[in-house]
Amino acid sequence: MLNRVEIALRGAQKLSRESFGLNLRVGFVKVSDLVNQGFWVRLGKLQLSSHVTQPVYSGRGWEEAERRVKTADVVGVRRVNELDGLADASFEGFECRWQGIPSFNGHKLALLVCAISKNAETNLTTYQLVLEKIQAIYGDVVQYHPLQAQVMRLTFNPKLLAHECRVRTNQFAIKKRISYLAKMLFQNFAGMILFAHNMDTETTKWSAYRDELVENSDFRKFDGMLRMVMDGSEAQATALQNFLDAEHQAGKLAYGMHKSREALITCIVQSFSGNHMHFVDGSDGGYALAAKDLKRQLAVECP
Repeated sequence: MLNRVEIALRGAQKLSRESFGLNLRVGFVKVSDLVNQGFWVRLGKLQLSSHVTQPVYSGRGWEEAERRVKTADVVGVRRVNELDGLADASFEGFECRWQGIPSFNGHKLALLVCAISKNAETNLTTYQLVLEKIQAIYGDVVQYHPLQAQVMRLTFNPKLLAHECRVRTNQFAIKKRISYLAKMLFQNFAGMILFAHNMDTETTKWSAYRDELVENSDFRKFDGMLRMVMDGSEAQATALQNFLDAEHQAGKLAYGMHKSREALITCIVQSFSGNHMHFVDGSDGGYALAAKDLKRQLAVECP
């Protein structure tokens, strides 16, 4: 399957460069190499709903693999280059059609937490303690979930719709691009009516779609570190930061956080009847800016 995957990844590199002016670094690192060198990895799946599952990663091997791909001239990396062969990727189902979700209590907090012990069980205990502290400060999931179905609104802002348009029409001529944008606006207008009146069709229960969207969102995920986007107040963020500072000083973890005005959503829609996945980040930098503090702490703790 490797050659097929490389073709798709070269297509992603081409899209990234042509539509967004970004150079996408891609490479393969063998899990066996990582494990033999002491970087253990684990992989699992978490069922978010009856239609959607989410991958879950643990172990420092994932972070090490990323470091090697991003570092030039590292041995053992099979690098992917857009110019080395066929570049063809499908982005069918990619959508960005929702307005940003404003804060309900003060801000959206993008949070990254990485346990830094070499012992897996010690790290598990650290993550459990962090989650317990989050619950003690913020309450249950419903209270800090960054999305609420009743405030979800489709957007008609061309700047926001342009993200999807750039991805889905990258190879189209200008007339087809304009036609695709017009189709998006029409579909959003129809969707606005369906949502406003909780109308259902023969194929889709639109009255339940926004509830499914919230359920199928990845505002909490684990890929070698804990990543969360939470809605909360300044007092809650301060309490959490004080706790994380103490744990960091004790040598248990590194972390980063960034406060945003709203949450942003990117969607992969295979079906409007349950099989749709939604990726959540904070605006104004979100995870990217939270990662700056995290990387600074990791550089000190794990040089």
